[in-house]
Formats: sequence, C-alpha cells, structure tokens
Amino acid sequence: LMDGDVLYDDRILGRLLNSGHQNSLLLDHHFSLGEEPVKVAVQDGAIVDFGKIIGIEYDFFGESVGFFCLSAHMAEAIIACIQSYLDQGHHDRPYKDAIHDVMGGSSATGFDFEDITGLPWIEIDFTRDIEHARNVILPRIRKKLGQVLRVGAGGQSIISSQPNQ
Repeated sequence: LMDGDVLYDDRILGRLLNSGHQNSLLLDHHFSLGEEPVKVAVQDGAIVDFGKIIGIEYDFFGESVGFFCLSAHMAEAIIACIQSYLDQGHHDRPYKDAIHDVMGGSSATGFDFEDITGLPWIEIDFTRDIEHARNVILPRIRKKLGQVLRVGAGGQSIISSQPNQ
C-alpha cells in the first residue's frame, strides 16, 4: 500500500520490499513536527502508536512515509475496518485511521518498521512541497543516480548523463 503523492529515492522502496517482515512500514526520524505528518511511536524497538496525534509513552518517534508492506491477513483486517467506517456513514475517514485502529486492536501492533532516515523523499501536499521537491529532493535523487533528470515541455522526462543536454 503506497501513498501516491510521495516523491522518493528507489532505495526507500527497496528497504520496504526487503524488510523480511510480514507487516512493515517506513519511518523517518528527521521531520518537521506539526499536525500534518503521520507519526510512528516506538518503544523498546516495537511500534506502539501510529497517527497524527501520539497518545502513548514512547522512546522515539518518526514520520511514516506512507508505504506499507502488508500480509493478506493484515490487508483483510484493514479493508474490514474501512468497510465498517463506510457502513457507519464515515465516508471521509482516511485509510491511515483504519491502520491505526487495526494496530490498536492488540498490545502488539503486528507491524515492524524500517528506518529510512537520511534517504531523500517528500510527501507533496502543498505548493511549498513542490518547491522543496524541485530544489532539494530531486537534486539528491539525481546525485545518487549519477544522471540528470530534467522535465521538458509537456511534462516529458529527459534523462541524460550530462547536464544541460
């Protein structure tokens, strides 16, 4: 399960796919506090809370990237939770609420995490995020690739090994 508004370095997805855990999410320690980020609280190496507001004791927390690796059982539980929201007329609840509610169903959340702190990524929600993506994140991804990625007329991507080609 992936948020569709995230620009990311491909190593981030690799960390998730190679995590070895049935249910895993990605966590970044370096983020700006505020209401928008979905936070992941960790205590004794285990996820203890997930959401925009953390209401439990924790050792540290980070921001969720919005990428999840789910077992069939966990995916079914999240879908059932979303269906319950819909049946109750809650058509505007975000799917992350369902993940929170399913995690809260037991003392162990059933999720592990992979730390991707330091890898470039951004969730693009606002105009300022587009500028940050263009000026900070894309150059870091380009540097890693050893290539130049330019966006041409009409939004077409142009990849070259030399700048300004």
